[in-house]
Amino acid sequence: MLILKRFVIGILMGIATWVSVGGGTIAIILKIYDDLLNAVTLNIKKLIKNMPLLLPVVGGMVVGIVIAAVLISNFLDIHFPIQTKMFFFGIVVGSIPIFYKEGTKTEKLKPLDIIPFLIGAAVIVLLWLYQLKTPENSGAATLSAVNIIKLAAGGIITAAAMVLPGLSGSAMMLVLGIYYMLTDAIAHPFENIPTLAIFVIFCLAGIFISAKPIAWLLKNKRKVTYCVIGGFVAGSLPSLFPYETFAITAANITGLVILLIALPLPTLLEKFAD
Repeated sequence: MLILKRFVIGILMGIATWVSVGGGTIAIILKIYDDLLNAVTLNIKKLIKNMPLLLPVVGGMVVGIVIAAVLISNFLDIHFPIQTKMFFFGIVVGSIPIFYKEGTKTEKLKPLDIIPFLIGAAVIVLLWLYQLKTPENSGAATLSAVNIIKLAAGGIITAAAMVLPGLSGSAMMLVLGIYYMLTDAIAHPFENIPTLAIFVIFCLAGIFISAKPIAWLLKNKRKVTYCVIGGFVAGSLPSLFPYETFAITAANITGLVILLIALPLPTLLEKFAD
């Protein structure tokens, strides 16, 4: 039962990573974030000991990313874009009280804590604005030397985005110009094994590179780290809100209803984790 629970958490983290919510956000909501960071180690004996936690979560993330790439990118985003965005917008807004509670476990917030929060928000907003100005061409791409470098760098950076709550893996992929390449590769996996292999290998490397520094920050600078993470989360909200087409239409009304349904879901998921 525990393995199944961890597998389901992994699926949710994988979906969140692909849709600009961030896998780390789900990990915090489900109270597995600190455990995952501490489980990732270069000590082989400890790593083997932690496999009962890591394997089902990682396996679930792979399944979640495939579900998101195929179902969300190729169906929901095309046929129900407003409702899909409003659902994830509601999830992120609903998770804010949980982030506040986690970040103030050891210390209360002070006025100066707004600075790391604003820095985190500014980073995500600037990435979003850059992404809007330099959209990636959709469709498959050949494995040229430039694309291999992009996939390698994208794997490492996307892994760091998976580990950091609020930092979107899909946004990082779009900025690096590999989002549509990977979406197409996941939709046609047997034709794109080299592309997927390069990305996955460097993703794994990125997780090992980023996990320990973040774990150290959470242990020694928890409040400041959570202020930055809170900024990441808040900064991701503009990219999730369908402002371009927001008017009084049936799609927008149903989108608002879905947003209201999504708002309490993080709290319910937190109780599920307990």
